[in-house]
Amino acid sequence: MIAAPFLGEFGWLVAMWVPWLRWNRRELFPHGDFDVLCDSGQEFLFEDFATTVTPVHLDVTKRDCQNAWVGGGLMRQPRYLDFVRTRFKGQPKRSIISPTDMPVNWPAGECPRLKRAAHHRYVVFDDSTSHQIAMHVRHHRGKQEERNWARENAEDVVATLRQSGYDVIAIGHPDHSICPLGAIDHRTVDVRTTCEELAKCLMVMGPSSGPLHLANYCDTAALWWSKNVKDVDRYGSHWNPFGLQNLRVKDSWDPSADDIVHAHQLWMHGGEK
Repeated sequence: MIAAPFLGEFGWLVAMWVPWLRWNRRELFPHGDFDVLCDSGQEFLFEDFATTVTPVHLDVTKRDCQNAWVGGGLMRQPRYLDFVRTRFKGQPKRSIISPTDMPVNWPAGECPRLKRAAHHRYVVFDDSTSHQIAMHVRHHRGKQEERNWARENAEDVVATLRQSGYDVIAIGHPDHSICPLGAIDHRTVDVRTTCEELAKCLMVMGPSSGPLHLANYCDTAALWWSKNVKDVDRYGSHWNPFGLQNLRVKDSWDPSADDIVHAHQLWMHGGEK
């Protein structure tokens, strides 16, 4: 079996694509080779179940989450699965194959739910004395710029956290995020190292994004914000398979630094990692 590269957003890859592939490996193809092609740098996400993982270069900046699955060999015709709406020529969500063939349910107005999934904690780091917090300061030019986190707010939060004795690390793609003043830049490390660092953190904070979903697979809860109502389901249950106590800061893409600091204080008094 060969799984073609995922052509879409990182959060969907982590929470939807990889768990579905892992389920297929365990339940349908436990014997023989199970080969995965993936974007360069993401190999670690598949290594726990794939026979081989081959990196390729993909430019997915302007793509939606349209995924390809190839069965039996690369020479056979791909079977495409639309996980979410296509944005081209007004095509419907399910424009290529029947809804009954989909590996997900699409409840009206809710977050899509995987029918078949096998979830996996990438790294677990049990240390209640940790004073490390991760931040994803999204700064994506040309794509949903309203979701970016203002540098000045991030730097105010970092300053407050450091005064309280925390170390702050900046995560994310170096082209689509920034490292605020006072934080330690971890944006250029590989995915394996990112997972290891996330597992050491008390929490990760930022606008809803792929790195925050990855944190939930590293046993690290998220302090998040978003105006997308579907994110409530994602962080509450559907993309939170291990039941971490994620906390929503605000129904907004632009909370103030005070909003974030206040939410952090509530989190610290309300529970542990």
